[in-house]
Formats: sequence, structure tokens, C-alpha cells
Amino acid sequence: GMRLDEKINFIFDLFDFSDAGQLTANELTLAFRASAAGAMKLSLSPTSIEADKIDQIAVEAFEISGTSKSTEFSTVTQHENTTLSKENFFQFAINCRETWNL
Repeated sequence: GMRLDEKINFIFDLFDFSDAGQLTANELTLAFRASAAGAMKLSLSPTSIEADKIDQIAVEAFEISGTSKSTEFSTVTQHENTTLSKENFFQFAINCRETWNL
């Protein structure tokens, strides 16, 4: 199988549709939703995760990376003009406890 760093890079490259080296809010949300759905299908004890929770994780990625200012009720649509670099995506994914079991 792939190492975690290889998986993270693969997911980034797969969802960087514009090949710009940056993920948009839509690309990031889609990457997280697809990854969560795939992990759930492969799990021996699957538990679903709500789309709103996945979207909030995407918002956290932008906020933690410093590419966006945090607001109390920040949503993915508020970040649609924000992008996340591969390095910021990698750092978020490697430190995000939701990715530890992938």
C-alpha cells in the first residue's frame, strides 16, 4: 500500500483539477467528501459522517493554514475565492486527527 505522505500527495493531485498547484474550496471539499466516502466503504465498522462536518473540516484547513480569516460561522462558500497550496494541504492532512486512520 501507499504511505500516508503518498496518499496525501495523490489526493491533492487527483483533485487539483486546474493543475494550478492549489486547491479551491470546491476542490478541497470534494476531496474530503470523496475520501471520507471511500474510507467508510472500506471500514470494517463504517460510521457515516455528515457532509456539514466534512465541509467544516475543509473550512478549518483554510483557517489553520492562514489563507483565510476565521469567523464564528465560517462556511465553505465564504472561502470560494481562497486556495490551499499543496504544502498547506499536506501539513493540514498530516496533523488532522481525522486522517490518522487512513
